[in-house]
Amino acid sequence: MDIKKIRAELETLVIDNPENRFYQRTGLPMPSNRDKSWDYNRGVINLNAYGMGILFGREAYLEQLLQTLPAQDETSEEAQQEVKKMLALEVYDNIAKRLEKLAISLQSSWEYKERARQLWDDVREYGRKSQSCKKEITHPTVLQSLRYQEALTYEQDNRTKLDMGDEHNRDRFCVETAGRLWAIAGETEKAVNYFNQGGPYSYPVAAATFERVGDRKNARAFWIKAAEDPQGYSDQQDVDAAEYWLKVGNLENALARYERAMNYWISQDGSIDLHGEEKPGRAEAESLRKQVVEPLKQRLKRKQKKARK
Repeated sequence: MDIKKIRAELETLVIDNPENRFYQRTGLPMPSNRDKSWDYNRGVINLNAYGMGILFGREAYLEQLLQTLPAQDETSEEAQQEVKKMLALEVYDNIAKRLEKLAISLQSSWEYKERARQLWDDVREYGRKSQSCKKEITHPTVLQSLRYQEALTYEQDNRTKLDMGDEHNRDRFCVETAGRLWAIAGETEKAVNYFNQGGPYSYPVAAATFERVGDRKNARAFWIKAAEDPQGYSDQQDVDAAEYWLKVGNLENALARYERAMNYWISQDGSIDLHGEEKPGRAEAESLRKQVVEPLKQRLKRKQKKARK
């Protein structure tokens, strides 16, 4: 059975009484007619067995169907891994998302805290199942499809946060995650767009991500942007900028920022920060000089000497 036949089987799938499939799959007892309702208690949904069947019956049936498909016929490696991908994305991830929403809705009520804890355990279990399937996927075509679908699903699930406001009030974690996923999926333009939306704080994340996927051009571009506009505490900005310049091989700029950091630390020797902790001072500046600045000067001299030959 090839991928097209698998997809055709799923597309024509019509599940009557999906809750019945849930009971067949899980072995839970069928509820009586009077139990077929949503129970409300203190404004929190108490999901009974009937509700569980409605929410997860389709996924339970799909899991059963997908697990039996490879055994029905000789299947190619690509088709087998396509089944793994569908199990991960269309079964386990969907169940985990729904369980997570239920756990969040229940954990605010003391009465349901234990039930919420059990649901979180289930969320983690289905997450492990999904990751296990994904790790088995090595076929290039299926792997690329998996990465694209993961990025697209994350983008769709977090559309509100991704579109909200400017770089100062946008959810930077969501923006960076979307950028990473699209970079891994090979959609460079989308990845660059999201990382730029994240602003200067996201530039080092972008550079490291593009390094990871082997995109040297964009990695270099974002290291330079990060070096030109470092963020964080003022007494750390110069050190960070220097390290970013080293990433692109600019020893001159790196040395200048390290020396600037040393001078800044010496000027604030003995100062205390807002947390009551002592700021970097003369001792830290001297350590930086010995361990980093002097070796870097030697590297720069060798580079300049080599360039003159």
